[in-house]
Amino acid sequence: MHRNNSELVKTTTHKVVLPFYVYAALAFLASAVMLFTSSHTFTQHYFQPHILAITHTMALGWGTMIILGSSHQLLPILIERELYSNRLAYFTFAFAAAGIPLLIWSFYTFNMQWPAQTGAVLINVAVLFYLINVAAGIAQSKTENVNAIFVFAAGILQNWY
Repeated sequence: MHRNNSELVKTTTHKVVLPFYVYAALAFLASAVMLFTSSHTFTQHYFQPHILAITHTMALGWGTMIILGSSHQLLPILIERELYSNRLAYFTFAFAAAGIPLLIWSFYTFNMQWPAQTGAVLINVAVLFYLINVAAGIAQSKTENVNAIFVFAAGILQNWY
């Protein structure tokens, strides 16, 4: 089916997704520096504060931020409508961007008190904002797309485990 230009779905603006990608790039750089400066810890037991910090910098700072940014960009294509809320996307970024360094610092210093707990709560709230945005977008879509449902389910599983 061919669509004319007036029927094309706009994707999410670069102003929404670019912060996720920039953050991810900086997290990748930070993890490389941390890896370089903590290489001696890899000769010891795997349960080391610095190794935990490096792992979470890569997993949360790089991987999760790339996933959140790219899924905010992909979702409008899957549901054939604009993102439900750019504001929720900004909130997702802000809460994740604030929570990730707190959690990483907690692992690096092995302090599981308020910084770790606050970081974990902020990251979970960010995922909740993301899930609300995805669910509302799917609910308002005029088409059904199983891939959009998979994106939503993956977001739930990410937060569950």
